[in-house]
Amino acid sequence: MENQLFAPEADISLNNLVKNFNTIQSIVGKAKIMAVVKANAYGHGIIHVAQVLEKSDVHGFCVALVSEAEKLLKNKIQKPILHLGRISYDDLEIYSSGQIHCTINSLEDVEFIKDKFKGNRIIVNAHLKIDTGLGRMGIFYNDADSILKTILNCKYIQLEGIYSHFSTAEEKSSEFRDYQLDRFKKIIVLTQSFTPLIKYFHIANSAAVLTCRDAYFNMARPGLSLYGITPLGYSHEKLKPVMKMLAPIAISKLFNKGDSIGYNRKYILDKNEKIIVLQAGYADGIPTEFGNNGFVEIDGKSYEIVGKVSMDLTAIKFPPDKKILTEKAIFWGSNNKAFRLESISKKYEKNPYEFLTGITARVKRNYIYE
Repeated sequence: MENQLFAPEADISLNNLVKNFNTIQSIVGKAKIMAVVKANAYGHGIIHVAQVLEKSDVHGFCVALVSEAEKLLKNKIQKPILHLGRISYDDLEIYSSGQIHCTINSLEDVEFIKDKFKGNRIIVNAHLKIDTGLGRMGIFYNDADSILKTILNCKYIQLEGIYSHFSTAEEKSSEFRDYQLDRFKKIIVLTQSFTPLIKYFHIANSAAVLTCRDAYFNMARPGLSLYGITPLGYSHEKLKPVMKMLAPIAISKLFNKGDSIGYNRKYILDKNEKIIVLQAGYADGIPTEFGNNGFVEIDGKSYEIVGKVSMDLTAIKFPPDKKILTEKAIFWGSNNKAFRLESISKKYEKNPYEFLTGITARVKRNYIYE
């Protein structure tokens, strides 16, 4: 083998990222796109992803934590940043720059901003989140009238947008999604009866972008779909995986019938076999569920994972008389549908987000932009 970084790697196709962005923009039409880059851009690398999308026509970025917003600022990202999480009372000044927009989730948030900036000229850009049925963050739907009036009468808050989040947009049944959508439409009518100055209304996540045209309004917040994956249980022909998860071949050994592989002897050979050991394990983000129940792709072919996935290593069965033409195996992200995360997630009854965000820091990201 040639000299190489002997560790698991993730190839990140920035070309596919841009193509996916353009595909999503063509779907939502004139609606602005706020790209969701929280959780290190779903494991893809928040800075590289933001820098590439900023050169496209992205309107801005969504993050979950103030530290993520600060990271974008530190790396000279210029587009608007919407902090989706609770207002950070200890770091309230970060919103005063105007670039980072906070989310108002409660009346307490409004009162705190009023008290903090009382007597000065600072105005905080904000979006108000309405809980239309997800049951997490945001003000209660029935409180929207009174809290909207309070916000609009607060001279320290510039209310730029109103948003909500779907609970079931990826499910086949659209009943509860439509219930939330109807509530959100009523919120829009209510808001516009108070003021015509609110710029943006948004509720569409990736699932809604792909399945519910009525949810686009004038802004959308795609996350998973930007990275070429859908939460719908099946892939989209125009969305291409951005991440290819790879591991180098550490060693190839011929074992005899009766030998065992890995911890706790979970795989015992019933005949002489060649076993290839890959340099990747659960410390890199390879799920332990793959043990004796998963596959990797080598040279375009599928090969069975055997034994337990350990912290650093994963073993596979390989034909003894077959030559290995490549130096790496693919866990997911190839053009083979069986190795798309939609298929893998369905098999293990997990969501694709877990696979992507589970990739650890010791996995080297190779950013490819041709």
